[in-house]
Amino acid sequence: MNDSIDTETSENNDLQGAFGDRGTNFNALNFSHPYAEGIIDRAMELFSESEAGKSLIYGQKKQKAPIHVIKGNGEAGYNKSSNVIYIPVPSKKQGLDAKTFILFIKAFRLLDQEFIGMETPDQTMDVMNYAARLHAKNLDSIIYACKVVQEMSNSKIFKNLLDEIESFGYIKIYRGLEDKKSFDELYAIYSEGN
Repeated sequence: MNDSIDTETSENNDLQGAFGDRGTNFNALNFSHPYAEGIIDRAMELFSESEAGKSLIYGQKKQKAPIHVIKGNGEAGYNKSSNVIYIPVPSKKQGLDAKTFILFIKAFRLLDQEFIGMETPDQTMDVMNYAARLHAKNLDSIIYACKVVQEMSNSKIFKNLLDEIESFGYIKIYRGLEDKKSFDELYAIYSEGN
C-alpha cells in the first residue's frame, strides 16, 4: 500500500478541496486516518439516503469545506477559521460505523449553522448567553442527527443508527421529534440530560 498522499489541487476538479486531505496543505499528515477516503465515501453514500442528508452534502460542497478524518476519539466538529470539518475515528477502525456516521451528521450540521445565522458565539460575551447559544447549537445538531436517522427508517442500517442514537443519550430527543415537539420542548428534554 502506498502511504503517499496527493495534496495538489486543480481548479478543474470539483472534488478536490471538498473531500479528505485533497486540496489542502495538511501538515500533520500523521494524524490522518489510514482509511479516511473509504469512510468519507460511505458517509456520503448514506447521506444520499435521506433528504436531510442530501442537504448536508449540498452545504458542504457549496462551502467547499474539506473533510478531515483524523485518528482519535471524541466529538466531531467544524472549524470556521480553516473551513474544515473534522471527524475523529479510532485508528483501528477500517470503515464507517453508526457512531461515526452520527458524528458526520453533527459536524456537517455545525458547518450549516455558520451559514444560516447560527454562528459560534463570541467567547467574550456574557457567560450565560454564551452557554445558552452553545447549548442551542448542540441541540440543533442533535435534532438534525435524529432527523436524518428518522428519514433512513427504511435503510438496512436503521436499527444500528437508532441503537447509536440511544447510546449517545439522544433517544428522548428522537422520540420528542417523532411526537412533533417544539424546539423549546426539545430544549427542556435536552436540559434534563440522559
